[in-house]
Amino acid sequence: MMNKLKYNRREFLATAIAAGALALEPQSAMAFDAAGTVPTDQRAKAKLRFSSQLRGWIPGDGNAAKMRQMKAWGMEAVEPGGDIANDHNKAREYKKMVDDAGLKVSAVTWGANNGAACSADPEEARRGIDNIKRALEGAAILECNGIVYVPAFNRDQERINRTHQEIRRALIDIDSRTKEIKGGFLKEVGDYAASLKTNVILEPLNRLEAMFLRQIADGASICRDTQSEGVKVMGDFYHMFFEETCDMGAFISGGKYLKHVHFGSGNKRVMPGQDPAQSFVAGFRGLKYIGYEEFMSFECSCLGGDDKGAEEVPKVLEFLRKSWAEA
Repeated sequence: MMNKLKYNRREFLATAIAAGALALEPQSAMAFDAAGTVPTDQRAKAKLRFSSQLRGWIPGDGNAAKMRQMKAWGMEAVEPGGDIANDHNKAREYKKMVDDAGLKVSAVTWGANNGAACSADPEEARRGIDNIKRALEGAAILECNGIVYVPAFNRDQERINRTHQEIRRALIDIDSRTKEIKGGFLKEVGDYAASLKTNVILEPLNRLEAMFLRQIADGASICRDTQSEGVKVMGDFYHMFFEETCDMGAFISGGKYLKHVHFGSGNKRVMPGQDPAQSFVAGFRGLKYIGYEEFMSFECSCLGGDDKGAEEVPKVLEFLRKSWAEA
């Protein structure tokens, strides 16, 4: 019942916002993003570009075969785990495999590194920051949009001895009066990422996984405060299902900072279209409105098991293309 009520509320608000925004002429339609800017309607340049992690539901004996299958399905990119970026020799080998398959690397699922960079222990924090930089070097080798970074999972907070407010200040500490940066490591790693032509991509999670940073607007405000070209934010439909009131509004709030998207549907995190409780049209409207051109990557399971992948994926891709057209 609770999920049904939440879904109805989300759909009502999404429909209302969409009707209000899209009823305007394309030249005059506007919406505020988290940076306080007023972007114009950019639907004409938006693209639907598929990527995926190398999940068990992709048929193939080994990663190279899986990548060839992804290419055959019409996907453009692959999303490796953090171990690839951390090992630069492994990153070079992986990049060649990706190139041979005719794909790109979208981003690296890197995670939190046990929340080390946000630790109250200066030595641990320094090691954590250096680890982020090393992963960014790997991302540059892979020529991808960046590493997907979670400041701290719930399981990390007690160990690193930080409150939510302290984690925010560890990332970026802003003088409330002058808006000048007083401290925090995020600008350092963001500027380093920019020098490598890649990014640190903040991932908001649902409250069962992380109490700090749960909405796209929160991540976008951190990007704004950091004042670095190398700090971006992403949205994950699965986490948004729990934390965002309206997917369209959430993506618009990310605005120019939005750099990556994850697919996952409903509270079981299955493929889009496999859980009727979650529609993707409202979210796609938001992505279209901001002219989103980056990758959208599958981070989900296949309903019915991995053996169903060959049968289900073409239907899922068709569902997403239809939803995109409807948006």
